[in-house]
Amino acid sequence: MITMNDIDVTDKVDFENNDDELLPLTKCICGQKLTPWTVILSIYREDPWECECGAKLYFRNAIRVFNITDEEMSYEDYREMCRTGEV
Repeated sequence: MITMNDIDVTDKVDFENNDDELLPLTKCICGQKLTPWTVILSIYREDPWECECGAKLYFRNAIRVFNITDEEMSYEDYREMCRTGEV
């Protein structure tokens, strides 16, 4: 059985800012330069953009939310403070 793997190639492509579920690609992993918004990657793995070089590309959003605090504390301590209404 052949399985297909997803390989992170973010550092090998160029792109502009995404718009919800779309990402304008400006350079493929093969080095081909692309005009912004002429090639648009989707977040759906089932619908990749396919380059002439054979690459099948899609993208994922990875959002991280951070809390800035002056105190050193563990995540568990912070959760407890939130639970008790101290934050």
